[in-house]
Amino acid sequence: MSNIIIELKELKKYFKTKHGNLHAVDGINIKLEKGKTLGIVGESGCGKTTLGRTVIGLTSATDGEVIYNGENTTKYKIADKRKMWKNIQLIFQDPYSSINPRHTISRIIEEPLINSGLIKNKKKRKVKVLELMETVGLSNQFYDSYPHELDGGRRQRVGIARALATEPEIIIFDEPVSALDVSVQAQILNLLMKLKEEKQLTYMFITHDLSVVRHISDEIMVMYLGQCVERGPAKKMFDAPKHPYTKALLSAIPLPSIEARAQEFEPIKGEITSPINPKPSCRFAPRCSIASEACIGKNIPLKEVDDEHFVACISI
Repeated sequence: MSNIIIELKELKKYFKTKHGNLHAVDGINIKLEKGKTLGIVGESGCGKTTLGRTVIGLTSATDGEVIYNGENTTKYKIADKRKMWKNIQLIFQDPYSSINPRHTISRIIEEPLINSGLIKNKKKRKVKVLELMETVGLSNQFYDSYPHELDGGRRQRVGIARALATEPEIIIFDEPVSALDVSVQAQILNLLMKLKEEKQLTYMFITHDLSVVRHISDEIMVMYLGQCVERGPAKKMFDAPKHPYTKALLSAIPLPSIEARAQEFEPIKGEITSPINPKPSCRFAPRCSIASEACIGKNIPLKEVDDEHFVACISI
């Protein structure tokens, strides 16, 4: 029996502008195994957030398929999406703007239980809310508190508790720790890894920070201007990156050593290709130090260079 819980097939999302179609997500193919974590990385504007929103159905796909439970969810109507959202949850980047500031913490966590009809008895809902608060490390003293009374780390714990309320199979995280202090980031990441093991959850973890996904991901996908340029097991991606863009991202990670400070860092140069009606080509070519004429005029497909390690580069 297949262990694939969700699959993306040539998924595309274009936005219409007065100058043409902006290719935010352009032909993404992913197979995500149950109980695994896929880290999706890339600089701001690469389309990773749009990808997450399209997978869960908050943004409608232009083309392609999202296969979940054997069905193409891109064709779902709102009633079908509501049923799916019990099993697939999204946690947003800013924990304050994603929760209702006029509701108490208990009400925020209880809301999915009410909307989904999972627990109709009010007393049982209260017991479940307190259980969820304990699960994510929130003291019950915050039961009647409001979001503005909590710090960023606790607010994000509220968001995690709310996502867990419907007992989902998959959770998509959109930059869940980027707005938090470094020490709080570590606490939240440790909590997420603990929950994954305890509840056998499957994660799609979207971030621009490679040092974060290194410790939480089983597999990493690197996006550039809507396309996947490299994908593979996390260890291989860090030990032996192949694509010039991936290498540039890794070289930008600050290392806590005196020797590292002496190494000269070379920033990526050149202009970013416009994502509006892009012509067939390697989209990283204008900024790539090893680009040649062979990189221009045709799209570069992913090819397997090692076991489960795929790269979209003609020079590899």
